[in-house]
Amino acid sequence: GAEIVRETSERRLPDTRHVASVLEGLVADHEAARALDRGGAAGGGGPDLAAGVRLAEGTLAGLRGDAALALALARDAPQEGELADEFLWLEATSLAQLGRHAESLAVFDRLAEHKPDVASSWFNRGTTLARMGRNEDAVASYRRGLELAPDDPRALDELGVCLTRLGRLEEALEALERSVALDPRSYNAHQSLASALSRSGRPEDAVETMEFGLRLEPRNPFGHYNLGVFLQNLGRPGEAAESFGRACELRPDVPSFVRERGRALLSDGRLAEAAAELERAVELAPGDPVALRHLGRALQALGRDAEAAAAYGRALRVAPGDARVREQLAFLCVAGGDWEGAREHFAWLAAARPGDASAGYNLACALSRLGRLDEALEALAGAAGDPDLRELARGDPDLAALRADPERAARVAEVLAGP
Repeated sequence: GAEIVRETSERRLPDTRHVASVLEGLVADHEAARALDRGGAAGGGGPDLAAGVRLAEGTLAGLRGDAALALALARDAPQEGELADEFLWLEATSLAQLGRHAESLAVFDRLAEHKPDVASSWFNRGTTLARMGRNEDAVASYRRGLELAPDDPRALDELGVCLTRLGRLEEALEALERSVALDPRSYNAHQSLASALSRSGRPEDAVETMEFGLRLEPRNPFGHYNLGVFLQNLGRPGEAAESFGRACELRPDVPSFVRERGRALLSDGRLAEAAAELERAVELAPGDPVALRHLGRALQALGRDAEAAAAYGRALRVAPGDARVREQLAFLCVAGGDWEGAREHFAWLAAARPGDASAGYNLACALSRLGRLDEALEALAGAAGDPDLRELARGDPDLAALRADPERAARVAEVLAGP
């Protein structure tokens, strides 16, 4: 496209509308066509033609993903003239593409000052604020634009997304339902509405909305992934696994797709398939603690305890503060008779969860097995506030050594009697 722009420029065509007519058949993007048409409207040749061609080149560079070139063309453009604001827009969008959102926002602020009555100035500003995580400010900017263009479906969609992030779900649903009504063929609007419905405690409606969105874009892997998440949340792991599987077929290189399919298979009781899928997820993302933890669960359920312990160990090296992994490792140690390993993990859990009586109780069991009876008694006393654990302690074989010790018998009886 850029080559055609240069070629037509060298032929000194009278205005850039000719360029637009050539490119419209090659560039399937409304922004490109709009930029070229604006360039043509600026005049018939000379500086205006050069500016129009530069604007077209910059727009096309941005569409090709070459934001650095687009930015250079925008900043090298005339600072005055009919297309000056269009070059500001190109500069701002190029900066946003490059992740330089603070600079992008500053340019969009200038555009909003120049054209306060143009809705797109406020919408673009809102999009940049949202990318910066400033959702409250983004909402205000979108609302300002919607005062000028109340029926813009894309702006309503993006407003709804920001409101969802802020937890203002009633407002989000209102905006997103309007967006879908205005543009019922928009996949993005249906995806955004489905997410808001899911967060609002309406999982069935979320699934129905996402399924409709996928009829609009059946080869959208992220849509199949999101549908899988909604189905998993609804307690339908078999269907979730199928949906995640379709996402994996479309994008087999995305680790989270493979991991979530493995998790769904695990929830569905398909242990061998789950283990295989989670192993593949770990191959794609060796440092993913969630995939490693669930791989450990699948292997443990299959009775492959040594492999499960290895997976949990890798998860713990990546995320040493994961209490769930610690707990699973502790019970694997118990199953294997490694009471020192169990003591280490239970001690960590008891310190991390001071209000969790079961962690203190399990620590007492490990210490009793190791013959460290004073420490065992202290840990048991800390857990004795739970009447169910007191009852369990009266016959638990792991505490047999503590109960049988004559020096501590009176104190043990006192602890087991409860407060």
